[in-house]
Amino acid sequence: MQAIELTCGPVRVLHLEEGRYINEVDFAEHRPVLIMGPDAAKKIFQGRRALGATALVNGRTFQVVGVLATSGGTCFNSPDDQAFVPLGVAQGIFNAPRYPGQYTVSSLRGTAVSAANVDAAEVCI
Repeated sequence: MQAIELTCGPVRVLHLEEGRYINEVDFAEHRPVLIMGPDAAKKIFQGRRALGATALVNGRTFQVVGVLATSGGTCFNSPDDQAFVPLGVAQGIFNAPRYPGQYTVSSLRGTAVSAANVDAAEVCI
């Protein structure tokens, strides 16, 4: 599972097969929504339709608002096997207990979708 930030849209391209992206209202209201990669959706829902369904994540119910198109990738870096949630929601349920009241980041990753977006990607990272 990866947390994403709305302001860093130019950093990563996630192509939807169906549904919608996580939007401004989802971020502002800390809605428990997620976008799933197609392989993750198949594993979790075992052939049932993922879009609109709910998934339990760390004891909390999330609604699937989008399913990604197959993109491929290597090893653990493929969005096909991942789910994406709003950053604020992830911080609220996954924050490390050893740092109460503080938000921690274990890694950052970004890819500019084109040469024109390199500056925006660097700002986000």
